[in-house]
Amino acid sequence: MEFLDGNPLSQFGAIDFVKTVMAPSPLVDKHNYVSTFTTLTAEADVHKTLSPSTKLPRKRHLSEEITFDNKKMKCSSSPPTSMPTPADDNIQLSAIMNMINKLSDNFNSVATRKQESVNSDYNSSRTNDQRGQSTHSRTHNYSQQVNRHGEYTNEGRSFGDGNRRGRGFKQSRGLAETHLIGQAGIVVNGYTWIGNNRKQLHVRARAGSGGVALLVRNDVLSDYNVTKINDLVDGIIWIRFSERNNTESCFYICVVYLPPENSARSVNIHEFLDSLTSDIYTIPNGSPFYLCGDWNSRVADIPDFITGIDNLPERQVIDFTHNTYGDILCDFLSNVNCCILNGRNSLHNDFTYVSTRGASVVDYCIVPYEKLTLFDNFEGIRAQQLIDGIFKIGEYEPKHIPDHSLLCWTFSTQVCLNDKGASGDKLHTEPNKSTKFDTRNIPNVSGWQMLK
Repeated sequence: MEFLDGNPLSQFGAIDFVKTVMAPSPLVDKHNYVSTFTTLTAEADVHKTLSPSTKLPRKRHLSEEITFDNKKMKCSSSPPTSMPTPADDNIQLSAIMNMINKLSDNFNSVATRKQESVNSDYNSSRTNDQRGQSTHSRTHNYSQQVNRHGEYTNEGRSFGDGNRRGRGFKQSRGLAETHLIGQAGIVVNGYTWIGNNRKQLHVRARAGSGGVALLVRNDVLSDYNVTKINDLVDGIIWIRFSERNNTESCFYICVVYLPPENSARSVNIHEFLDSLTSDIYTIPNGSPFYLCGDWNSRVADIPDFITGIDNLPERQVIDFTHNTYGDILCDFLSNVNCCILNGRNSLHNDFTYVSTRGASVVDYCIVPYEKLTLFDNFEGIRAQQLIDGIFKIGEYEPKHIPDHSLLCWTFSTQVCLNDKGASGDKLHTEPNKSTKFDTRNIPNVSGWQMLK
């Protein structure tokens, strides 16, 4: 540092420069001027001698004003929540119990109304039968009103002789998304399985996906020839019911599963609906039919017919959100002269898909315009209501409850039977059977067996 002593720009050089040059001479300092160096030195000494008490106070003492909890509160946008107490749990449990009781009461009221309708129809039918017993014919043709439940589960209650009540039964059950592989099926006592499992599976798939089927009660097989007529397209199965005594009299049922839009299993919806259109055009003119299943389409209040040309009853809409599939589906319905049964001729219209993500209507029963009067008593029943009516609280895990609802309706068709005795001279006059449906007799799923 010695070479910097004579340099005015260095620290030591600056100090010497101030002392020797800027300090006034005692002879010249007549006005008691203070040198710059003396002033700086005095100011430094003053700051050194100041006590801590003379310093400016801090704006905030961290140790006194900010605690750990306060810091945590500043970092969080929501106030801290307290742990639930046993009293809160009891209140929540009471609310859940009240909701379940209300659902049970609503279900019981619906069942009561349907039972009253059954009794009324049966008494009326029995009176008409007694009046017509005087009419005889060698070939006895009569109209047997058969009310068949439609898609997804078809529950019924039959009546035997007199006022004796028969056991509940289902005429047919349409199933979508069976998740079966190959020729596998489900064995249910008293039913015949007719299915169409998905043919194209991913090479790494551990289980099946998609798949549609129809469970037909064996009692129906005694009066009808049941034939699977088309299962070439994944997600579509067509089944024909033709009378054994009159093969020209028949009706058709189609079960459909259309994968969701933009899913890994999505299909070309236009090709899918074109296949259905071709199948519908092959149905004999005048034969009733219906299509049912999971369409993954939300139609909202879009007209499912040509406004100003077709005259149909107004459809009750509960889901006002639509998607692309919904627009395309409504165009398809207008082209094939069919309409949606949901919200028409209904006992109770409800959402068909209910989950923690929301509720929507994506499952439909589709029927022809001119046959709409053959379908009535449409009803949507949530899976939770069915579980509550079968199991006790805690017996069924909520995660296993299906998110799709049960759809029920009545399908009435005229069945012409040709009854002949062994000698050909025996006459028969049988009363009409009125078959109604009750959703309180659902088979236990745990009792089903897999058929492979």
